[in-house]
Amino acid sequence: MCFLTISDDTEEMSAVLFPEAYRNFVTLTEKGNLVAMQVKMDERNGDLQAVVGQMEDLETLDIPKRLFIKVPAKEDVQKIKQLTRAHLGSSVVIVHITETRETIELPNKFHVSFSNKLDQLLKEQFGERNVVFK
Repeated sequence: MCFLTISDDTEEMSAVLFPEAYRNFVTLTEKGNLVAMQVKMDERNGDLQAVVGQMEDLETLDIPKRLFIKVPAKEDVQKIKQLTRAHLGSSVVIVHITETRETIELPNKFHVSFSNKLDQLLKEQFGERNVVFK
């Protein structure tokens, strides 16, 4: 079992790795390592604690570089711009408009940062098969 203090730009909190997770990820638990974690949040003594299920080194993490979206009409491009406004980042957004058979790359100011929330939001709006990060 391993207890850690984890942090990002906004917050610091405690985390725990149970024996099996610790055996799998012990090399990633050194101080200063940048990692991505999948956790379950648990409340212990009135404080939140992250129970680590998965860890991956950010250096080797395969982060999607481009977002492909297929939309029926050109008007949908405005919807994309509105939906992605809160998720700005470095991933290029490529839109295929089926009505005109046109494929466009949105300007840099509309590049996005991948997140499950954005992925879900876009898939709800445009359909599961019409949104791909890769």
